[in-house]
Amino acid sequence: MPADKIANPQNPEPSNKNKKLYFTVRGKNPHATSSPQFPRSPPHPTPYTLHPNF
Repeated sequence: MPADKIANPQNPEPSNKNKKLYFTVRGKNPHATSSPQFPRSPPHPTPYTLHPNF
């Protein structure tokens, strides 16, 4: 997944969807953006806020 984010720095949406799917499949909070693991994630992620956190 990290390689995917680096390979697509201008397309954060696919990475964000994969992140949510990953945590959902792992059995964690389905609402990944509001979970404690992502305290800095805004309701509407942008490339500038999404990449520095990962």
